[in-house]
Amino acid sequence: MSLITVGIFSGSLLGLQGSMLSMLSHGIVSSGLFICVGLLYDRYKTKNIFYYGGLTQIMPKYSVVFFIFILANTGFPGTSSFIGEFLIFLAMFQLSPFISVLCLSSVITSAAYSFWLFNKVMFGPLSTNFRFFYTDLSDLEKHCLYPLVFFVFFIGIYPQWLLDILDISLKLIVLYF
Repeated sequence: MSLITVGIFSGSLLGLQGSMLSMLSHGIVSSGLFICVGLLYDRYKTKNIFYYGGLTQIMPKYSVVFFIFILANTGFPGTSSFIGEFLIFLAMFQLSPFISVLCLSSVITSAAYSFWLFNKVMFGPLSTNFRFFYTDLSDLEKHCLYPLVFFVFFIGIYPQWLLDILDISLKLIVLYF
């Protein structure tokens, strides 16, 4: 969210476009991550990540969906977050390379934590607490998560349709900014 703020205050068209795409992407990705965490809590009744481990063995579809949202959260190329972050960094670098490096360090730290979380929850030995829960995604959960995954990739691969919608409004904002 701090990148979005920096993009807005850059005052450039690239910064505003990146901020708008990042806000939309954040809404999609954070919704997916909250649903994923809620599914784990629903099944296992704990939020403590140290009780988890080895869930890929019993929940492979869930693991793939959760990994996609983790990648999108880190701004991986091909996902919706990458486009917004790239535009913001492009606008920031034109204004101040130093601030760009500071913001990049926060992105790297966030990515490191996200991958540590995924590794801790999904890999390793199967936790003894969960040996009797062999349920992957239900149909309702698939209907909630798969459209979000689709939009993560659709916006990441083809963002131009969204930028075309925002173009006139953002140009007017830059003009009066």
